[in-house]
Amino acid sequence: GGLLNHLELSLKRMGTDYIDILQLHNVTTREDLDKILGPGGAMEGLREAQAAGKVRHIGFSSHSFAFSPEVMRTGLFETIQIPFNFIAIDAEVEILPLAKELDIGVIGMKPFAGGVLEDVRLAFGFLARYDQVVPIPGIERVEEIEEVVKAVEEMLELTVDEEAEINLIQMNLGSRFCRRCQYCYPCPEGIKIAMVTGIESFSRRLPSERLHTGWIADVLTKARDCQQCGVCEERCPYHLPVRELIQEGLAYYDQWLTENPAA
Repeated sequence: GGLLNHLELSLKRMGTDYIDILQLHNVTTREDLDKILGPGGAMEGLREAQAAGKVRHIGFSSHSFAFSPEVMRTGLFETIQIPFNFIAIDAEVEILPLAKELDIGVIGMKPFAGGVLEDVRLAFGFLARYDQVVPIPGIERVEEIEEVVKAVEEMLELTVDEEAEINLIQMNLGSRFCRRCQYCYPCPEGIKIAMVTGIESFSRRLPSERLHTGWIADVLTKARDCQQCGVCEERCPYHLPVRELIQEGLAYYDQWLTENPAA
């Protein structure tokens, strides 16, 4: 019922009779999937909407490179939306080959790594190698998407210097870049680590009031409870210095609060 109500509202707001692809967001755990597929779950509503012609295709998004293959193998989803850029190439290992095998479309989220990468040509020059991936860049201004379109339309093979620049960025950021895969969860103190490590990106993309009050501010306040136990680092598949990244995220947030006082 809830999903169908949201769908009707979306159709009304967009002025259309149907949606081409409706994705279930952030299907990351077995619990998420069980809830979706259980009695009264979202899949029941989606199938009803699909039968009525209001939804053409059903997909899902996730940040979990470990659990996504299990979701894909259910045969219930036609697309997967997963992070993919030249710092986070984790989908190459299992997800991209499996998507080809199962004929599942791949939507590449975060082509700019959540705002960490800034050079459009480098980002999309890399992605041009993967014809099965459709990237979806986040934008705030028309000029930004025009720059992306221009880069894609004029895309030439990356030069040797550009390839070297990609390699340098990979080396510099790869050892300290949180993929937000959430393998480090649950934190004994209940800290949402991926939110804290991504605070710089969030501060660039969200209205300032979202960082002063509400759930994001609550998450960052909670991060001050970090006991430096190191459980997160034992779980991290990328061997990141997670405790350092948490403290760096908090330091950035404190500096941001100083420079952006609440209205």
